[in-house]
Amino acid sequence: MNGTNIFPGAHDFVVSGTINAARIINISNNFGDSAKSDAVMPLMPNPSTRFTGRTEIIAKLKEHFSATPNDGVQKRKYFLLHGMGGIGKTQICLKFIEDMSDHFSTVFWIDASSAGTILQGLKGICLLPEAKSCLVDRSPESALHWIGSLKENYAMVFDNADSLSPPELEVYFPPGRRGNILITSRNSSMQCLTSPENSLEVTEMEENEAILLLLKASCLSSSSMDFKAEASKIVKELFCLPLAVDQAGAFIASGASNIGDYLDRYLHH
Repeated sequence: MNGTNIFPGAHDFVVSGTINAARIINISNNFGDSAKSDAVMPLMPNPSTRFTGRTEIIAKLKEHFSATPNDGVQKRKYFLLHGMGGIGKTQICLKFIEDMSDHFSTVFWIDASSAGTILQGLKGICLLPEAKSCLVDRSPESALHWIGSLKENYAMVFDNADSLSPPELEVYFPPGRRGNILITSRNSSMQCLTSPENSLEVTEMEENEAILLLLKASCLSSSSMDFKAEASKIVKELFCLPLAVDQAGAFIASGASNIGDYLDRYLHH
């Protein structure tokens, strides 16, 4: 992915490209004592090297965020990926962002699993050199107003927004009409923030994709018909859920089991 990666190992956002913001922002603090310095500058995770399939979902995201308004007026675009835990929403989003790295000038990745993680991520954004140069203070409001002032085509991802209600999450949207917002959540009611037509439920993988993922994670050849046959039995038992399939592959790759014995061990333990 093009851009500047900040502090490997952290996980809230990444900044890519060059940011130019002319407005000076110094916003009063309405989130409580949130200007205290517990901020970090984290990094968006990389998509898994074993990422497999999901081409239709990624194509839909690309079409949505690349579309030009018919009236020519720039408007913020929203999209929601929702579905059960372990279904692959975050990995799909990461792969989409990687594929679209030339389309977005800046990407802010926020761990939205709680209000606390969102606040920490926003305060981390205040530590960016580009934000500091605009005299942004260290409050979450200041970060949001600075992001809202950007003229470029930025993207803001709220990942794992499972516990907050839609109104609680919307508080953390930057002001203005620019930019792009992508949400991942187990909560389908988040579509009231994006509209139902700009929402998509992520379901289990196709069986052939799940087989390929299992063999990748197991470090086994996908050209072996014997391996494919065993993999087919395993992914069916795991309902083609990406996280479960990936973990099964990692277990096999570790040497704790071979692919032929895995299912028997799984069913008995």
